[in-house]
Amino acid sequence: FFPTASPTISPRLIVKGIPTASPTFSPTVRPTKTPTARPTASPTTSPSMTPTVRPTFSPTSRPTDISDQRRKDLLLLERLKSVSPDNGKALLTPNSAQANAFEWLRHNRDVHIYSETRQIRRYALAVLYFATNGDSWTK
Repeated sequence: FFPTASPTISPRLIVKGIPTASPTFSPTVRPTKTPTARPTASPTTSPSMTPTVRPTFSPTSRPTDISDQRRKDLLLLERLKSVSPDNGKALLTPNSAQANAFEWLRHNRDVHIYSETRQIRRYALAVLYFATNGDSWTK
């Protein structure tokens, strides 16, 4: 591989030094046992020695029939029915003061962290509000 007398149109490979007796087809650098401090700029040609961490998925204990929010709403409803003088009949009547108070209370984002006493008191005050046309109060 000596240079030509005149320039060539396409580039040519000029090998310097003596080639090895036989080429290697695999990388000659062995992988390290510890990971590098930061990712390399280009992909490596050899596998890493450390195992890949796979996520584990634990099955749930059993399928749930209702959502957590629905379960909390039902617990609140049962609590309010238990303190109602009519055992919750008015509470289950659409557009009644009791039903409106329940809807208002269950949409309060903190209602499920209130104590039972606080839930019942807020419900009682809301029933009073809806039963006396609280929307039209001026003072």
